[in-house]
Amino acid sequence: MTCLDDAMVLGLIEGRVAQATLAGVDEHIDSCASCREVVTTVAGARRAGRILARGDAVGRFVIGDVIGSGAMGRVYSAWEPELDRRVAIKMLIEDGGAARDRLVREAQAMARLNHPNVVTVHEVGTTDAGVYVAMELIEGETLRAWTDPPRPWRDVVRVLVDLLGGLAAVHAAGVVHRDLKPDNMIIGSDGRVRLGDFGLARSGAVPTTTGLAVGTDTTVAGTPAYMAPEVLRGGTATAASDQFSFGVMAYELLAGRRPYSGSTWAELVASVERGDVATIASAPAWLDTAIKRCLALDPAKRFASMREVAAHLTRHASRQRPTRWIAAGLAAAAVASGATFAATRDDASHAQTCAIAVPDVRSAYAFLDERVLASLEGWLGTWKQERIDTCREASRGATSRTAGRERCLEDQHAEVLAVLAYLQRPASGVAIDVLSALPPSIDCRSATLDAATPIPLEPDQAAAVRDVAAQLPTLRAFIAVGDARNALASTERTVQRAHASLHAPTLADALLVHADALRGADRLDDANTAAREAVAQAVRGRADTTLARAWLTRIAIAGDRRDLTTADDFGVLAVASVERAGSPPHLTATLARLRGLIAYNRGKLDDGHALLEAARTQFIEVSGPRSVEVATTLSALGSVARAAGKLDDAERWHRDALAIDRELRGEQHRDVARDHHNIAGVLRLRGDLPTALETYRKALAIEIATQGEGSIAAGLTHNSIGLVLLEQRDFAAALAEFTQARELLTAADHGDRGFAEHNLGLLAQAQGNHREALPRFTAAAAIYATTIGAAAAATTRLPADRAVSEAALAKRPSRPVAAALPPAPVNPPRTRDVGVYGSGQTW
Repeated sequence: MTCLDDAMVLGLIEGRVAQATLAGVDEHIDSCASCREVVTTVAGARRAGRILARGDAVGRFVIGDVIGSGAMGRVYSAWEPELDRRVAIKMLIEDGGAARDRLVREAQAMARLNHPNVVTVHEVGTTDAGVYVAMELIEGETLRAWTDPPRPWRDVVRVLVDLLGGLAAVHAAGVVHRDLKPDNMIIGSDGRVRLGDFGLARSGAVPTTTGLAVGTDTTVAGTPAYMAPEVLRGGTATAASDQFSFGVMAYELLAGRRPYSGSTWAELVASVERGDVATIASAPAWLDTAIKRCLALDPAKRFASMREVAAHLTRHASRQRPTRWIAAGLAAAAVASGATFAATRDDASHAQTCAIAVPDVRSAYAFLDERVLASLEGWLGTWKQERIDTCREASRGATSRTAGRERCLEDQHAEVLAVLAYLQRPASGVAIDVLSALPPSIDCRSATLDAATPIPLEPDQAAAVRDVAAQLPTLRAFIAVGDARNALASTERTVQRAHASLHAPTLADALLVHADALRGADRLDDANTAAREAVAQAVRGRADTTLARAWLTRIAIAGDRRDLTTADDFGVLAVASVERAGSPPHLTATLARLRGLIAYNRGKLDDGHALLEAARTQFIEVSGPRSVEVATTLSALGSVARAAGKLDDAERWHRDALAIDRELRGEQHRDVARDHHNIAGVLRLRGDLPTALETYRKALAIEIATQGEGSIAAGLTHNSIGLVLLEQRDFAAALAEFTQARELLTAADHGDRGFAEHNLGLLAQAQGNHREALPRFTAAAAIYATTIGAAAAATTRLPADRAVSEAALAKRPSRPVAAALPPAPVNPPRTRDVGVYGSGQTW
């Protein structure tokens, strides 16, 4: 008979060993001192542990039935009333003191970890009954059951790679599993494999004459057949010993038997130390060699990390079944397999290096133009360097920080997938917009493992979470290229699916995408409602980064509506949220740009300039000097300079923005229209009215082609064209433009409708219709009070404009005021602008 495993030790102590087996067990214990010590140690510990009954309370959990037990603890089903969810409660048996403190520390480390291939730990605490760990309750089967009957080696490798990802995250969090074996790995009903039942009950090792670490000062964690030789000799369990245990488990899953055997622990130790491992006949040679490297007796000769093992298996498995990086409908697999860690280690120097493979985009996307290829190469190159840096930091023993960075970079794979899928479409002229929607990998530098609510245990809810996560990147890509109206139905369905998940972080993400689609469709009130609910769900789900993004979205929507007081208030909250999320550089730069726009629109030009300059510097660091974000910020800087009367600076900023946008996006793009609009504004202020009018009309044609005749952008340009016509004294044409601007902006409930009302008053005033002008000024004042505020240029000008009409009515002049104006010269000197307007802005 071989040495006793956990189940047999527990069965013997609890009197559950069949009579036919008991005689053999007794005989083995009589001849094996190590097993006698284990049984004695565990029996003493269990006498100290109380068996819980149904209905007992452990913390905020209500105990159900015993669903599992081992030498070091029992596992109960339980119910958490506050969240109305089922969980698993593991009561750990230990002897108090330092052991208890260590158990709590390690379990708390696990509770901070959130990885799809690790059983989620919800909470750790202590009661009179001992240390308890509340975990997700998985419906499924063990890995041992999954391989009965045996599976093809490819299926096994797929599961092993997933487990290795979980183990890498666990090690990065500073935890050693200590008890890797097929019985502790779970294949859920959702098909996902998870690491389970951590050996959280092992205290310091004490060498004994048998070579096994047992004794009066230690408890046992792990099954001896899977232990590394250094642990069997009494050494401390490490990430390297976990790798050995993984090798034993992998060998068993593929070969149907373990690589080592022995009827006593002493024989097992001897078998392990001989290192004679038979070849796995059912596996290719490269896989057999990799597993044997995991089983190396010298830890230094094993792989440098679990991540390196995963990269090795993934790389060789993909070579066995060649795939192109780009194939119809398989862009996701391309990213996952073509851009993975491939770390190697020089055994002599023990210096780990990391290498990342990314695709040759020029071969895969030869049909794209140079500007798109360069942008895609730039993003992948930056992402690659971030992965390399993260890998190297992890190799130096970093914990939760690198785990958070790694998870962030992995999440970006889904975004890359959406981009690659979109780039397969024939219409790739707006590909730059799709690429600009990608999250910058530099933001992952500040990522941490936050406390976001874990994915639900209930299978239908978990499936809903996965469905939504798969849809969102594609929807973001469509919105980025201006397909917001066409995407609305899809975003609505995605929000409904997210509601079904009962998972607040997922719902927050879905609501944000829906808000972006509504905003792109100029449905600002509905967008505001969706974004507000996204904030609430992000807070409820403790999703810090999503919350920060939600506040930025709320600022942008308030800015679109010119609800600047509200936008300013949201800015204060956004600062705190971005800082809580770790101050990701891209979010930080975006926040500075939005706050700069708020300051500019409220007439605080110095503050606006300072904030926008800071944003420009940050965007250059994030995405380079010739990027979409930099162009958008240059455009805003030009608007500030124009408002300050610095027309040379304003024209330079606007033309620089236009040059970048043309370079990246071509001529027919909404932001190119914005740049033309702003340049026309400078030309109008210089008095070059014919060129200004021509440039405004060029902007309007692009806006109608890209955003529609009824868009907000078109409304703003109609207002500006009206100003040129007013100055040219073409009153009938000016009236048509101002009226159309007011109708479009009012339909969108846009704050700049106040400008159209104000200008209609000025038009009536110029024609001598002062009784008609005054109600226009009154309406404009009411709108300004709730939008741009008291300090904005249009607001401060309004009393003087009103006073002109009031004075005219009091004096009852015999001719219209406009008749006193001289004919408009081509380039008149500028002392006061003829009307009010909003510059083209991208919130």
